[in-house]
Amino acid sequence: NFYIADGLEEIGSSTFVNCDCLSEIVLPPSLYFIDGYTFASCDSLKNVYMTDGVEKIGDSAFTGCKSLDSIFIPKTVLAIGNGVFTGCNNLSDIQISKDNRIFSEKNNCIINNDTKTLIYAINKDFSIPDDILCIAEDAIYGCEIDSLVIPEGVKEIEERAFTYSKFAEIKLPDTLKIIGNYAFAGCGSLGDVSIPEVCSLGQIGDHAFYSCTNLTKFS
Repeated sequence: NFYIADGLEEIGSSTFVNCDCLSEIVLPPSLYFIDGYTFASCDSLKNVYMTDGVEKIGDSAFTGCKSLDSIFIPKTVLAIGNGVFTGCNNLSDIQISKDNRIFSEKNNCIINNDTKTLIYAINKDFSIPDDILCIAEDAIYGCEIDSLVIPEGVKEIEERAFTYSKFAEIKLPDTLKIIGNYAFAGCGSLGDVSIPEVCSLGQIGDHAFYSCTNLTKFS
């Protein structure tokens, strides 16, 4: 276990990367910034105690923390980067303070209420809320559900949003305008992509369906 004394305000990028023995960390109320990749690939990290005071969580801060099973986002958090919990395959409980004015939890997803962006979804049990406009980078990376419906209203799927996911089919909405680079790359089980006859899709990024080796139907 690791306890950080009160007074520390920032933890720099990659500070604890690959600290395999770290199982629990207590963050002080003085801490306001967790930089990118701070706790990346801490395989044994199960408990993170985050208190009011944290304002920003950087890109991929907890990526690859395979033992992390729950997380609490306090009311003071104003910014959450991309891919913060990518590869946290054991994460099954997300709690966000009801007093947080920007972020909320819905359908096992972290939502930015200001931009209507889905930031992260628990990869084994989630559904995309109906009011979402954008699915962020790495948001649903490696998800393990069999099929997925993206609701009407979603306009953009950002880079790597669904990379290495295991669903066999996906239905895209007619409101969709942009599919980012590598959005569905490595989805080896994906065989059927359904796009409405009348749709707003104007851009499919580079390698969007790269290495989708079973993709046989695109209609």
